[in-house]
Amino acid sequence: MARFEGKQTVPVSHFPALMANESMMGYVVRVGLLNQLSLSGTSSLVLGLNSCLEPPWIVPSNLERLSQSASGTLGTANDLLLNHTVFPVVAPFLSPQLRSRLALQMTTDLQPGRHRSKVRSNTWEGNVPAQLRWCTKCVLDDEAEHGFSYWRREHQLGICTHCPRHGCALVTGCGYCNFPRNVRTSPSLPTAQCRCGRELRALSPCSFVQGDGSALAKIHEFILSMVDCSLPLDEQDHIGATLQRRAIQLDLMTGKGVRRAVFMRLVEDCGGMPIINSTWETERAAMTWVSTVLRSGRTVASLATNVLLITTLFSSAQTFREALEQSRSMRKLGEELRKQTTERTNVSLGQTGTTRYIEKRHEKDKLISEAIRRRHASVLASNQQPVRFTRTFFLADIAGCRSIVRKLASYPLSAAAIRELSESREQFLRRLAIWLMRNDPEQRRGSALLAAVQKVVYLTMADLKPIYVELFEGGPMHLPSPS
Repeated sequence: MARFEGKQTVPVSHFPALMANESMMGYVVRVGLLNQLSLSGTSSLVLGLNSCLEPPWIVPSNLERLSQSASGTLGTANDLLLNHTVFPVVAPFLSPQLRSRLALQMTTDLQPGRHRSKVRSNTWEGNVPAQLRWCTKCVLDDEAEHGFSYWRREHQLGICTHCPRHGCALVTGCGYCNFPRNVRTSPSLPTAQCRCGRELRALSPCSFVQGDGSALAKIHEFILSMVDCSLPLDEQDHIGATLQRRAIQLDLMTGKGVRRAVFMRLVEDCGGMPIINSTWETERAAMTWVSTVLRSGRTVASLATNVLLITTLFSSAQTFREALEQSRSMRKLGEELRKQTTERTNVSLGQTGTTRYIEKRHEKDKLISEAIRRRHASVLASNQQPVRFTRTFFLADIAGCRSIVRKLASYPLSAAAIRELSESREQFLRRLAIWLMRNDPEQRRGSALLAAVQKVVYLTMADLKPIYVELFEGGPMHLPSPS
């Protein structure tokens, strides 16, 4: 397959038809496949970007450039924005100014050399580095109907851990493949099995049945309703007012704020605690976001917070839409219910703020260090082919690690765990050799296997002998010849 080298000027000639709810970034991948281009080549030629496609994958830019490149066969940039991105899902919860900035960021052609501030999308993507996700049942259905599969936009939202249409857990690559993170990687489509043959990684161990009333089902059903029929975009925040009004009806509000214990009981009753635990680092962090919305009567940019509130306070998406329509007809806006704080000196405020920040940082440091050690133990306990333990490996998929990469010195427990558990190349090769010997019980004493081990890990016969003795207690050993 052709690789993109340097700056290409040959226009892309083949633009396939868009599929229903196809992710815009996934479509660019299909264009690359059809035109035999790498991701960087497709990005440069189709979107006019100087670098390879990078996360966030669900928030593309330069849709006007794509529309013009396809000579109008894909529709206008606004058509692409509304029908093939997550903009209709997140926009109703954004302020009008932020909404306009996001739409402009996604559609307008950004010329090389121009710089402008971008809307951060980690409030609806999550903090884990973005990786395209898919549903294996959707893949099988697509292949049966169309002959190929494609990436759906709703699957790429951080809060979507399951397929809203099938209820099964979404999957990503096995964790060892580079796609779609590597600049030199060729495009590929979702499949029912990882390209390298390893097991796919499910985002959740459980599934749900549509209409069972669980928090998991209600959240994904609401996302699906937003994709199929998005909420009207208002200049006023009637959504925040609707949530606040419902909270008052359920006696969740007091003169000082939110009855957190009562709200958490509602979440527990509908089985929503796993959602909170997987989205926020602590219950306290989740309640801080929830309290901000209910006390101010205004939504926040965090999609997870708004969706959690809607699915907890309302029995269904239809009930919420009816209450929202009523707020619109009444022109109901949220009220500021935050408790008026007493006057303090600037010094005391500064000390209190600093103390809280340090406490939260220490708590985060402890949680991340424990997560790193758990991941190290789980990988060692598994029987999958070893991967080298490095700083990048530990920080890749652990929640919260992305935010501390550049300031590890401020998180001593996490830094110490990484230093302790990281391994040198020699340590990794020795562990890989042990794994290779253990996983071929019929031929582990034969010269063919040892030759394979020697070739893969570049070990000498002198290196292999102590490993063999340790594993097989000094049994007969047939070392391969140096050739």
